[in-house]
Amino acid sequence: MAKKENRHAELVSASVNIEAPYELPEGWKWCKLGDVAILKGGKRIPAGKKCISEKTPHVYIRVTDMQNDTVNLDNLMYITDDIYSAIKNYTISKDDLYLTIAGTIGRVGIIPDCLDGMNLTENALKITDIKCDKKYLLYVLKSDFTQNYFFNSYHQVAMPKLSILNASNTKIPLPPTLAEQQRIVNRIESMFVKLDEAKEKAQNVVDSFETRKAAILHKVFTGELTAKWRKENGVADDSWEEKTLGEMTRILSSKRIFKEEYVETGVPFYRSTEIVELNDFGTTNPQIFITKERYKEIKEKYGVPEVGDLLVTSVGTIGKTWIVDDRPFYYKDGNLTQVKKCALLNMQFLDKFIKSSYFINQVFDTVAGTAYNALTIAKFSKIIIPVPTLPEQQEIVRILDTVLEKEFRAKEAAQTVLDQIALLKKSILARAFRGEL
Repeated sequence: MAKKENRHAELVSASVNIEAPYELPEGWKWCKLGDVAILKGGKRIPAGKKCISEKTPHVYIRVTDMQNDTVNLDNLMYITDDIYSAIKNYTISKDDLYLTIAGTIGRVGIIPDCLDGMNLTENALKITDIKCDKKYLLYVLKSDFTQNYFFNSYHQVAMPKLSILNASNTKIPLPPTLAEQQRIVNRIESMFVKLDEAKEKAQNVVDSFETRKAAILHKVFTGELTAKWRKENGVADDSWEEKTLGEMTRILSSKRIFKEEYVETGVPFYRSTEIVELNDFGTTNPQIFITKERYKEIKEKYGVPEVGDLLVTSVGTIGKTWIVDDRPFYYKDGNLTQVKKCALLNMQFLDKFIKSSYFINQVFDTVAGTAYNALTIAKFSKIIIPVPTLPEQQEIVRILDTVLEKEFRAKEAAQTVLDQIALLKKSILARAFRGEL
């Protein structure tokens, strides 16, 4: 420790000619990352060779494994003995930090003990022979001030890359003693612990939203959600019937529109992209149009979707929906399926059914083993839907709108908390390296 204190004192004494980005407390100095530590690159695997998933004694640490703070151990890749022999001088120690410099730039972390001495990708640097407190340096490199420098310093090439020279020139605010650096680290971490506890709770709310939503929809289509309503309204529990969608209504597709018919303005032409946006955000910015004359011709000869019809994505991402309103539009055949409104089926009830596990599981069973993920009209028509009376469908929609809105608001509130925590952490780091903690 005494040796490191001496090296640190020499470093602070020498770091007096650096242009100051902002004013530091008395006794602090600006220095460069290359003065605080030695930066060394990793090594590319030899041409013709590749990583393997089968475990060997040699892990090859990639940028994709590197998170802020430490390495993700879940999906590590390995190299064989012959590859290791060729790049054995490019390893990283648990006493080092890593810094990603290509593709994803600026992730910084500590190597866990279990990866001590493993090989490092050429797209990252190891920061070694560190003359200040390692965790202090870690937090400095994570701060917005340093991250902005990395962002503004990489080379504009096919794959953005931060050079060793530019990384070495990163300016570092340095307190006069290791003890003060460690006090700053302790203060940062004590505040981060409390924030991380709040973050975990908020993240659980966000992550469990879909689970809670699925559980609510399960209660709908088992009849549990409206059991009390049926009792109060004298509706028998066996009033529900199982029908195929083809029995309940008409399942349609559009007339084919060819690319040469696309125009820059006119009547919007919806693809899966637009319906996904309408499903997720309630709005879309259409990119493709057909002429008003072509739309009028189709409307007169074949008909177009009417207000209250339902459009469903049917290729790739299956099950995103939109209930048609009064805007004029046409849609792409194959990618989208049109479900006609009918007197015995509340379309909002149908919309919620399509978002339930009852629909999703049937779709999975229907398209499993096919060449591509597509729900054809014939397959769509055979989907079985449990159908209560129309008044009960309306009650289900009313309850779901209320319950799911509450769940969605809880998710939004939790997401706001997560955003605020991220900002607070940035603020804490900014204050720490101005000596304000």
